[in-house]
Amino acid sequence: QSELGVTTIYVTHDQTEAVTLADKIVCMSMGYVQQIGTPIELYDKPENVFVANFIGLPPMNMQDVDVTENEICTAEYSIPLTDEYFLEEEIAIIKQYVGKKLILGIRPEDIHIEDVFIDNSEDTVFNATVEISELMGAEIYAYLNVANNSVTARFDGRFKVKYDDKLRLAIDKNKVHIFDKETTNAIR
Repeated sequence: QSELGVTTIYVTHDQTEAVTLADKIVCMSMGYVQQIGTPIELYDKPENVFVANFIGLPPMNMQDVDVTENEICTAEYSIPLTDEYFLEEEIAIIKQYVGKKLILGIRPEDIHIEDVFIDNSEDTVFNATVEISELMGAEIYAYLNVANNSVTARFDGRFKVKYDDKLRLAIDKNKVHIFDKETTNAIR
């Protein structure tokens, strides 16, 4: 394709294949275009829950969160609605949901086990129990139980986590995704 210099349309249901081959992706579901963009645009800025779950392995973690005047929160952790983590317009939109639920999306690699990260992210620290761990060589996938919710994390392979380990983890607040629960469209 590069040698001929022609546009090629390639249809696949394999998101890994799409991300590795494409300059631009048209992500579709049920015959409708969900998002058009470069692979990194779809990964970093998914426009809805479908794209967020479809692009990226393991898929993005999704959890319902409550919205208060000052934060979005679960029973385990909270993220303050401050300009340290959100743009002013994002805060204004999120505050329209006070007393309601939103969906918080967290990519597995944005959950951290490193002590230095945990020490600097106290409001998002939570406890988890390892249910399954898969060493993939340079990285390890940890399938966790967090207050009876399943959460997937991806750590550097040097962290040797195993079944039933109790972990103290933190979320990178700057990398969270927020979706409207009813429309499933991205707010952030």
